[in-house]
Amino acid sequence: MSLACNCVKFARSKVPSLPYDMWTLQDKMRIVNSNIPLVGEVAVMNYAAPWGHMGVVVGVRGNQITIEESNLNRCKIGRRTGTASQLRILGYFRPANVRVPAQTTSGFPKKVRVVVPALMVRSRPTTASPLAGSKRLTRGTVIQVNGVVTGQSVGGNNRWYVSIHKNYVWSGGIR
Repeated sequence: MSLACNCVKFARSKVPSLPYDMWTLQDKMRIVNSNIPLVGEVAVMNYAAPWGHMGVVVGVRGNQITIEESNLNRCKIGRRTGTASQLRILGYFRPANVRVPAQTTSGFPKKVRVVVPALMVRSRPTTASPLAGSKRLTRGTVIQVNGVVTGQSVGGNNRWYVSIHKNYVWSGGIR
C-alpha cells in the first residue's frame, strides 16, 4: 500500500518511532503524550470515525499549526494550516528526539528547592512522559535549572523547568 493511501504509514515514514497497531482513533489516542504542538510531532485528529487520522507537524507559528498528511483526501499527500480546533487535533505524539525549546527568560540559570514531598524528573514536560535523570527528587533537594517551557498543565500550572541535564520538572513543586 502506498504511503499516500495510509496516514499512519506516512507519519511513520517521517517519525520512525511512531508505535504500531494504530488502527482506530482509540488506538491513536493511547499514544498521545503532549498537548503542545512542536515540529516533528505526530498530530492525532478526529476524522473518519472510527479510524481517526494522523499527520506530522511541520510548522508552528503562534496558534497556527501546519501539518503534512496523507489520505485525508483519498490517496493524496498534502499540507494544511490552521488552529488545533480547525484541524480537529486531539493531541500529539512527541517522539523522544523532539525536545521542547526553553523560553528565553532572564534570571537563568538559577537554583531552586523542591517544596513537595516528591517531584518526578521527566524526559518531556508532561506527566505521561518517562522518568529521566535522577527520576525522583525529595523535599529540600536543590537543583539548577536553565530555563522554563510550557508543558502539560498540572493543577492549573503549565510551567516546567528545564534542568541542566535537559530534563523537566514541574514548576509547581519547586521554589
